[in-house]
Amino acid sequence: MNDISNAMYDYAKDALKRGIPIDGIGMQMHLDGTHPPVKDEVKSNMKRFGELGLKVYVTELDVNMNDVQADQEARDKIQANIYYEVMRACIESEVCNSFALLGITDKETWYNYLPGTPNANPLIFDANYNPKPAFHSLRNALEQ
Repeated sequence: MNDISNAMYDYAKDALKRGIPIDGIGMQMHLDGTHPPVKDEVKSNMKRFGELGLKVYVTELDVNMNDVQADQEARDKIQANIYYEVMRACIESEVCNSFALLGITDKETWYNYLPGTPNANPLIFDANYNPKPAFHSLRNALEQ
């Protein structure tokens, strides 16, 4: 959990208390390979929104690898682990209703339009539409 998720939680809790109809919360997760999330923290964050009676959705997941200083094999492993951990957090939270990526291939990612992110490669297929280790880690997370 961080300042943004805490602020959104407080806002949703207050809005519900005031009778404002809110049914769910979408979590945009533009993650960075240099700061991997902790699965149990992601899961706890999802659960606390669920305890408010809200449906939880992962609406935009990608993992920016631009600033990760490692060889390609290590970069792939870091990214694959992040995708795996977030998917497992969603499943294990028992309140996460949907899990969506913000794109499929590194060839067509929004990072391509941001200056300073030439090596973001944030998605589960490379620019040639070949599955990356992140693709396989998502499948493994679903098979458990």
